[in-house]
Amino acid sequence: MTDPGGAALLQADRGDLETRLETARREQRRHTLWALLGVSPAALPILFAVGDRGAAAVAVATVGIFAVEGWRAFTSGREARRIEIRLLEVSEGIAALEAGEE
Repeated sequence: MTDPGGAALLQADRGDLETRLETARREQRRHTLWALLGVSPAALPILFAVGDRGAAAVAVATVGIFAVEGWRAFTSGREARRIEIRLLEVSEGIAALEAGEE
């Protein structure tokens, strides 16, 4: 006899993982875009502040923004991949439970 509560828990876990995966993918896309542009909403005041100091200061700030946002995109991508693996494991568990019920 199979545990019907286990299947329900796995289904709920899968729904939560799908939501988290979509969030992680959105974060990755957003940080990648900001890294490519060399600007992010949080860094706009910094760019305006160093803009008075010349092009070199703006270039240094832009490189810093690129590095930070690139790192955030990288870590968001790793998180998305980790969630994808967990989602696959949960889906396999659900399939195993459903196969055991037949």
